[in-house]
Amino acid sequence: MPAAVLTVAAGGSVMESFVQDSPFYSGRDLYWLRPKVELTLEEKLYYCSCIRRNRHKYSYGRQANRTLKNLLVPSLDSVPAWVYGVTGKIISELSER
Repeated sequence: MPAAVLTVAAGGSVMESFVQDSPFYSGRDLYWLRPKVELTLEEKLYYCSCIRRNRHKYSYGRQANRTLKNLLVPSLDSVPAWVYGVTGKIISELSER
């Protein structure tokens, strides 16, 4: 699979989402989402969090298959300001330890 995509588990740990920054191979029950516009790493991580927040809709054996494409997530314009620069702050704090 290509790099720079989001992956979403459709089975097992349903709706677990990750940023894949390198090409990868996957098994079944995994969807990959390619952003329509260029996103920063922080924006991708934010959208992973938004997708994970919907996991309660898919628990108890319900898989995120045909309905994943209808999942509502915030528009790029409504990404909170605190998202930007957060990874740099975390790396800086960790390197100080």
